[in-house]
Amino acid sequence: MQPITPCQFHAASRTFDALAPEDAGPARSHPQQPLKSRIEFELDADDLAANMQHRVYPYPAHLPRDEHVRQGLIKALRSQLLREEHLYLVEDKDLAKDCGYAGYPISTRGTSVPGRLCFTASLMNCVAVGMKAEVGENGVAQPGGKVRITHVYGFSEDEFDALRAQLQKMQKTGKVKVILLGGTEDNEDEVASLKRLLADLDVDIELDKAGKLRQDVGSFLGMAIDELDHSLHYAKGLVTVTFSGEAPAPSSSQATA
Repeated sequence: MQPITPCQFHAASRTFDALAPEDAGPARSHPQQPLKSRIEFELDADDLAANMQHRVYPYPAHLPRDEHVRQGLIKALRSQLLREEHLYLVEDKDLAKDCGYAGYPISTRGTSVPGRLCFTASLMNCVAVGMKAEVGENGVAQPGGKVRITHVYGFSEDEFDALRAQLQKMQKTGKVKVILLGGTEDNEDEVASLKRLLADLDVDIELDKAGKLRQDVGSFLGMAIDELDHSLHYAKGLVTVTFSGEAPAPSSSQATA
């Protein structure tokens, strides 16, 4: 059994490393609660790297080169990329929650903290279920929404029971919608049983890229709450950025915006 702690992004290696239990307290939304423990497999670092890109953006000429200003630009850009391209911008030392796989009864991570990404990857026959329960009226999000990512590995009765309990708990917050990614045509029957569970709970599927519908998408799915307007979104990949004039981030490939 290993304690579940948030992970931290390291730009130099482009990897996420779990925080030590003694360092995890200040990074948790409920530090007074004991750490949960679970046996599960870790995500593949190469797979995460394959779902990460780097971009270079021009620095606004009218703004001073100041760290406080830069962080404001990063926050605005993160919101834009999440809403418009479903990409999540990660910076050095950013905290996140990584969801492994084959945990018992199921591998899952969730948050109500804006700007705290929950993600999973290493999806082959597995299916990632991204959940969001938004609080608000008339399409305007309010604080209090929640997101969760769950990695369905074996499609067992125990996994489905745990998933059902998660969804029912999320429904107490608000109307739940899910994003599905993973699986192949070879396990379409298992994927169909997952979708029947969702239908039984009256859960809407916002985006379905599971089983035969997966097509040519990647193997990463994240969920996050926008820091600026509290809206809830899925992320299909990660992106690091530098602004013109900054030292380039270590990257095997770069794209200029």
